[in-house]
Amino acid sequence: MDNITITSIMPDEWTKYKNLRLRALKEEPQAYGSSYAENSTKPEEFWKQRLLDAIQEKTQWLVFAKSDNHLVGMVGAFAEKEPDVAHIISVYVVPEARGNGISKDLMRDLLNRIKRNSWIKKIIVDVNPQQHAALNLYKNLGFKIIKHYKMILGDGNEHDVYQMGMLIK
Repeated sequence: MDNITITSIMPDEWTKYKNLRLRALKEEPQAYGSSYAENSTKPEEFWKQRLLDAIQEKTQWLVFAKSDNHLVGMVGAFAEKEPDVAHIISVYVVPEARGNGISKDLMRDLLNRIKRNSWIKKIIVDVNPQQHAALNLYKNLGFKIIKHYKMILGDGNEHDVYQMGMLIK
């Protein structure tokens, strides 16, 4: 896939974001903590506000991969209640664009954005270990498994989940 750009998007592009998020939840429900049904009914303002908050890069982040003005991937993060932890969410690349290093580019960009906030000391991500590509991506970026638990994911089934963490120096 040619001409991949890693970028933020503006709130007026909310339908592109919504469509990509819903596609991720529909195609890979076992990879997410929320479901297609939960997200499909969220109003326009929800999507716009998420993008607006992400542009400010204070406690929320969203980064997208674009190819010819079409979104082909995304990753997000938010600062947790603990004041020094960022939690990565919503990692997704459309199947037809996989195998081109887009996830790695998205993650590296996101990690750099998060690290600009000196108050964040740790970054965590939860992963279904059956998502082998995601698990390998996080390991290759330096994340370590810190916890193992079970959780009902977006497909409505209980799965093993690894929480992986990275300390920021």
